[in-house]
Amino acid sequence: MRASLKTEFTLAASLLVLAIAAVLSALWARNLTQTLVRQTHERAQLVAQQVFDQARLALHSSPERPRSTEPEEMRRYLRAVFENDAGMQAALTSSVDYWKALDEIAICDSAGVVLASNLPEKVGRVEPRRTEFRDIAEAGWLTQARAIYQRGTFFQVTYPLTLNRQPFGEIRVGLSGTFLNSQLIPQLRTTLGWALVAVLAATLVSSVGSRLALAPLARISQQLDRMSRGEFQTLRLDRTDELGQVSSQIDRLGQELSTYRTGYRSLKDNVDQIMTGLQEGLM
Repeated sequence: MRASLKTEFTLAASLLVLAIAAVLSALWARNLTQTLVRQTHERAQLVAQQVFDQARLALHSSPERPRSTEPEEMRRYLRAVFENDAGMQAALTSSVDYWKALDEIAICDSAGVVLASNLPEKVGRVEPRRTEFRDIAEAGWLTQARAIYQRGTFFQVTYPLTLNRQPFGEIRVGLSGTFLNSQLIPQLRTTLGWALVAVLAATLVSSVGSRLALAPLARISQQLDRMSRGEFQTLRLDRTDELGQVSSQIDRLGQELSTYRTGYRSLKDNVDQIMTGLQEGLM
């Protein structure tokens, strides 16, 4: 069964608004994700740079010097310097307390042994590397979305650590994918909510608009129905557009048919009178 013209018009308008809302929502979600990833990466790099500067300051201001260049001795020396430096400890904890996306800041040597961290229980342990957030920041939008929207993921931003101008380890700034996810989801839900409101509003407006736009067609249909019943005096639309012109033509056609019907009846009456006269003459 074919849908009415009004239903088709309303459905077409709703689908058009839905398509536009979907495209705009997707573009907005892409821009939001890319912006969040870029800002997070830049901010994590800044934190790593600040920790590096504080570590260098702590080493320069420490009166203690390593007894040898053996890895174990260097670990002991660096751990002691970082643990005893108040500025270093503040740098490790303040950023984590202030920015909830950070879950750990650690200084590790080349073997992955933690020399300093905002989590003291990890000092001296070998910590595995996380997914490098730089790879996420340089990836496409879909890769970024899969990485962030998946709960339970963790990343890291690294900054190389040198000692006596030689690579010794790195500073690791750990990022929580769950927190990044929690920043995006509410905004995406709000966007989808507004998109749904736009579609519902478009459906309502198109329904009312189609009713108003197609109302003249209903009047024209009534004109034709009256003519089919022999009621040639129809009420035309008081409009000057195309629909008004059609209604006027139908009205003129009704007037012409009414004239023809009157003439036909007059002719029939005359013929009936002649036939009656002839029959009387013959009798």
